[in-house]
Amino acid sequence: MTILITGANGFVGRQLIAALKILPWIEIIGICRDKNSFECPDINLIQIGDISVFQGWSSLLSNVDVIVHTAGRAHIMHDNKKNYEQYELVNTTATLRLADAAACSGVKQFIFLSTIKVNGEATEKNSPFTNDSIPNPVDHYAKSKYNAELGLMRICENNKLKYTIIRPPLIYGDGVKGNFLLLIKLLSKSLPLPFGAINNSRSLLAANNLISLIVECVRNENAKNEIFLISDNDDLSTTNLLLILRETLKSRSLLIPVPKFFLNAFSLIIGKRKEMDKLLCNLQVDIRYTRERLGWDPPYKAKDEIKLLKKIL
Repeated sequence: MTILITGANGFVGRQLIAALKILPWIEIIGICRDKNSFECPDINLIQIGDISVFQGWSSLLSNVDVIVHTAGRAHIMHDNKKNYEQYELVNTTATLRLADAAACSGVKQFIFLSTIKVNGEATEKNSPFTNDSIPNPVDHYAKSKYNAELGLMRICENNKLKYTIIRPPLIYGDGVKGNFLLLIKLLSKSLPLPFGAINNSRSLLAANNLISLIVECVRNENAKNEIFLISDNDDLSTTNLLLILRETLKSRSLLIPVPKFFLNAFSLIIGKRKEMDKLLCNLQVDIRYTRERLGWDPPYKAKDEIKLLKKIL
C-alpha cells in the first residue's frame, strides 16, 4: 500500500511517518513545503512549495492508495478578513484541489485531519460533543476546515474515493506549540500561575493516540465515509493538567487558586479573552462512536503521555 502524507515535516506528519515507515506493507510518499528542514532518508520526500498554489498533484498520485492530509494553516493570532482568506486558500481550496486530483487518479481513501472546533468552541460540563452534535464552527480556522469537510464529502459522492474525517481537540506531544508549549515554558521557569482552582473538563489528544487512530483508519474498512471524533478518553481540568506537568518538569511553580471571575475580568482588560477561555471553559469530546465503529481504543494514557513532554525542553 502506498500512502501519501501531506505536511510531512509538520507536528503530526513527522510522527505519523515515524510510525508508518516501520510497517513493511506500507510505502510512504511525504509531501512538504521545504524538505531542507526535514531529513528522512527512508521515504520518498517531495518538496512542492506553497500548497495553496501547487497544481501538480496528478503526476504524484498515479500509484497512491491512501492520502493522509495533515497539511494546513493554523495558529494565526488575529481572526481578521485577510487571515480568513489565507485559511480558505490553504485549508479549503488546497484540500479540495488535492481531493479532486485524488478522485481522478484512482486514490481509494482520503483521510482528512480536521478539528473539533468544527463542532464548536466549548461545551457544557458533562455534555460533550458527539457525532450527532450539529456543527457550529465559530472562527475562520474552524469554518475553513468545515468547508473543506463539506467539499470533500461532495467530491466523494460521485467517485470511488472514500473519505475519513478526523476531528481532534488540542493535540500534544513532541513538537507541540501554542498555549500548551507556553504553559510548559512557564512551569519550567517555576513561575507562579493563577490556575489553582479551575474545575473544568477538557478533552486532549496525545499525538501517539492520533497516530494509532490514523493507522486503524488505513486498514479498517469501517473507516470509509465516516467522521470520527477523537480524544485520549481521559478528560482533565486545567488545574490537574498543570499539576501533572509540574510534577513532570519538577517545577516549583505555585498554582494560586484565583477565582474564575477574576481571571475572566483580567483577560478582558488585557484583551486575551479567547486565550483565557481555552484554559477556563469546558470542551469535552465523546468518542464512543469512534470506538464502537472501529473496535479501537486509545492505547496511550494521558498522564503517561504528558510526562513524556519533559524531553521537548
